[in-house]
Amino acid sequence: MDQIIFSGLRSEAYIGFEQEERSKKQLLEIDLIISLDLKKADVLGKDDSSSLSLQIVNSINYDFIKNDIQIMLDSRSWILLEELANYIADSLSSTYPEIKAIDLKIKKFIYKDVNFVAVRVLR
Repeated sequence: MDQIIFSGLRSEAYIGFEQEERSKKQLLEIDLIISLDLKKADVLGKDDSSSLSLQIVNSINYDFIKNDIQIMLDSRSWILLEELANYIADSLSSTYPEIKAIDLKIKKFIYKDVNFVAVRVLR
């Protein structure tokens, strides 16, 4: 299966089990692998010199995915990484029906003696 990969997408979100943790934004790093059929990926309107008239077909616009994830991170405070990961994976799957599978890992940097803690979900 073909894939689109986001590696090391960094953003901040209000997340944590304790209220004190959720009182300030924390750095998260997201790795996302989207599996879909890209055999027919193309751009409509490429004969026009204006990028405003271009339309991606049989693929997914990377900007849309990145922006959708940021909107989800900003939409509320989160208690568990698991909760956030499930929400992102399920939302992307329902928004983009061309997605066949998702492999999503979210890293949180909360301990001084551990590189990161992560949750990985597969859909």
